[in-house]
Amino acid sequence: MAEAIDWRRLRREAIEPLRAGRPALWYAFDFQAGPRSDGTYPLRQAPTELGPKAVVLLDGAYSARPELADVLSVSVLVEAAPTTRRARLAAREAPDFLRRWHTRWDAAEDHYFTRVRPPRAFDVVLRTDDVAA
Repeated sequence: MAEAIDWRRLRREAIEPLRAGRPALWYAFDFQAGPRSDGTYPLRQAPTELGPKAVVLLDGAYSARPELADVLSVSVLVEAAPTTRRARLAAREAPDFLRRWHTRWDAAEDHYFTRVRPPRAFDVVLRTDDVAA
């Protein structure tokens, strides 16, 4: 779990250049290519480039890694009850994908947000149960 994302590469290729007012260049995951036999996704062949912006949003569970805390100005956890999250996923994903997803992700997410970075470690926690998907 600790190495599920290359946070060092994320920091070096995206976060640090953008914070310094320089363009960032990185290879994003290629979700359109579909998962490989081990369930992971390949990287895109062409790099993604983003010029400096006044505000940069870093999205996803692994963007909350403690090792990145010193380069983030504000950390926000967007929370929803498990039933709400499952309903939102079911509205946009195929059932077979969801079975594989929950098998891999649920325990990891529980570990991450109870032991690695619990909600009290965020600057802001937003509950979205009453918000339409």
